[in-house]
Amino acid sequence: MRMPKLLVAFVIALFPTSQGNAEERWILPLEESSWRSIKVPGTVANTFTIGKGKVTIQSNNSASFRYYELPARLRSSAEVQWRWRVETYSNLFPQSERGQDDRPLAVHLWFDDSAGASLFGVVGSALGYPKVGHLMTYVWGAEEASGSVLRNPYYSKGRVIVLVGQNAPTGEWRSVRRDIARDFSAAFGTTADLTSLRYIAVSADNDDHGGQSVATVAALSLVTP
Repeated sequence: MRMPKLLVAFVIALFPTSQGNAEERWILPLEESSWRSIKVPGTVANTFTIGKGKVTIQSNNSASFRYYELPARLRSSAEVQWRWRVETYSNLFPQSERGQDDRPLAVHLWFDDSAGASLFGVVGSALGYPKVGHLMTYVWGAEEASGSVLRNPYYSKGRVIVLVGQNAPTGEWRSVRRDIARDFSAAFGTTADLTSLRYIAVSADNDDHGGQSVATVAALSLVTP
């Protein structure tokens, strides 16, 4: 007996067939309680408004981070994606120069993959900050051109990847989807241990030049193979 077409469609919807290129997209929680704070010593903290699938950062002569610790199932993710928008910013500055690298918005991937140096050092450990080895920082707003890959001026195991550089527009959403392993290889010249991806962070930084910015990240998610 042949099944009616409508019933066949219903069964397929309930029990989809597997595909070689199948992927699962995990949208990270964006509630206040899911994210922890890191302050920059001697600097006023940003104002974060978190909820409804997005985080808005207001920065006024300030700098700080919010970060999220990934559950084990997401630590081998192949891609990261999000949408972001900057409403206002004061100026664009060089991201490779210590004490100059203000920016209205950044998304960070932090890897717990090193037995030695850690991003936050001994003081960070005492304050309960996460242990971070390699890190990649995706930047909206830089003096350098889009596509630039720069050394983090504060940390040898860090790289800054400029996604929106000169002539950065405001007030419009931009979608981002990045291959984590490919970016890691291009940044460090070595293969990433994706199982060590432990944290995602967002930040704004206006403490060097006393600027102001308002920016939003939405639909921050990871794609698993």
